[in-house]
Amino acid sequence: MPRVDIFVCTADPGIEPAVMVMNTVLSVMAYDYPTEKLSVYLSDDAASDITFYALLEASLFAKHWLPF
Repeated sequence: MPRVDIFVCTADPGIEPAVMVMNTVLSVMAYDYPTEKLSVYLSDDAASDITFYALLEASLFAKHWLPF
């Protein structure tokens, strides 16, 4: 299987709530694809503190929720 890079882009936490962005990131991370061949990136053009802390919490949650 080929390597896959997935970019999730966000620009405005007022229009794109952090919870929706984190749901997208977690859903992509849960794909049934070899973990060594899947990379997920989040690009936040607004450099929002809300998005940063939401991603931090989502990463802690993912350690328990994701099976790998």
